[in-house]
Amino acid sequence: MLTHRSVTAELRQKVFGDVHMLSDLVGAANRADIRRLVALERENAVLRERLERRQLRARKWLEERDRALAALEQQGAEAAKLRDLAEAARASPAPSRLDETEAAVLVALQTERRERAEQATVCAAAEAMRLGEELEQLGRHTLALQRELGAAETQLREMSEMSDKQAPPASSLDHLCRQRILYVGGQPSSTPAIRDLVLRHGGQWQRHDGGIEDRKGLLAAAVACADRVVFPVDCVDPDSAGNLKRLCLLQQVAFTPLRGSSVASFAAALADPARDVPREPDRKVARTCLKHG
Repeated sequence: MLTHRSVTAELRQKVFGDVHMLSDLVGAANRADIRRLVALERENAVLRERLERRQLRARKWLEERDRALAALEQQGAEAAKLRDLAEAARASPAPSRLDETEAAVLVALQTERRERAEQATVCAAAEAMRLGEELEQLGRHTLALQRELGAAETQLREMSEMSDKQAPPASSLDHLCRQRILYVGGQPSSTPAIRDLVLRHGGQWQRHDGGIEDRKGLLAAAVACADRVVFPVDCVDPDSAGNLKRLCLLQQVAFTPLRGSSVASFAAALADPARDVPREPDRKVARTCLKHG
């Protein structure tokens, strides 16, 4: 175009300006993708390190539980042995007064030992139960971290494929296309990345801070206009979370509580539609005004 003999100076200047503008737009989009990729990689590393710490703590608790169970079994065996000795002492004949006195002392001693062993057994059983509950809770937390880590890795892979190809790859969040997402609460540091994630998959984004700067009266109207409500439970107080759930149930809007306000928590939760509280698809529900009934 620049070297063709029939091109005028005005046409050459226009073509040069259009191509220059396209290169600026492509460069800006690439820089935004690189920033999101760096943020996701950093969050992925933090989640991986947290998962390793949790797994190490879980192994320590398992070792403590095994030691407590072994001590419990040993104390039970000792208690059974002491009971056998006490029964044998009571069943043995008493030929003399001195033997009776010695037998009574022995029975008292063995009884005291048995009582101490039984108390230790009860304490060990309670400690084993406590460790089992902590281990179960830690297991659930570890599974949640694994899901979030997997979701973060999936988003990193999809962003890498998008940078290499023109056609977008299939994603676990494609069901967000044309859905109106209302995000309540959250942290200012992670909210822009979550918004870009929703917009990149074709969704519509709306945010309400839960009543800090935005009026709480606008929350009911925002819920009524949304297809899905998402809120992190660590950034919303229990009263506001309960009120938000009631609004969603009243308006028949699906809502998804998040474990945290990170991008990984958002991606992991919305990649699993079974966690939502959905509306009934075959039933048309008239959304009710919360003020006038």
